[in-house]
Amino acid sequence: MASVASDVRSFSAGWENAFFALVRFSSRATGVLLANWAAGKRVHTFELHSLGISAFVDGNSKAVIYEDNKEEPAEVWDVKEAAGSDEFYKFYGFYDENRHFVKCVKEGREPTTSFRDAVKTMELVEKIYWAQI
Repeated sequence: MASVASDVRSFSAGWENAFFALVRFSSRATGVLLANWAAGKRVHTFELHSLGISAFVDGNSKAVIYEDNKEEPAEVWDVKEAAGSDEFYKFYGFYDENRHFVKCVKEGREPTTSFRDAVKTMELVEKIYWAQI
């Protein structure tokens, strides 16, 4: 990643419980992180935007895809239907991620989510802590 600007805070606690960051990646993509464990409720949602397309994802319910600034969604995916299960560990992806990992170990392949990738994530976490505005 190229640069990070962040604000890491502690609200009514002896530890950091709120993380806000703007990240510019070397690909020139920009990421925004808003994570606050001191809030009244945490909702795990994602937004992805590119030229002519946007995705709004709530991992507990659905993904809504919009194209070309139209009011009606191009696609709506129900996460439980897509996963074929209403079990949280399945529709949230843990089951398939773990199966993929075990399969890769058995076949001697590197999994998509590897320790090499985890190192990059931890490097980003460090930058978020140290790049405070």
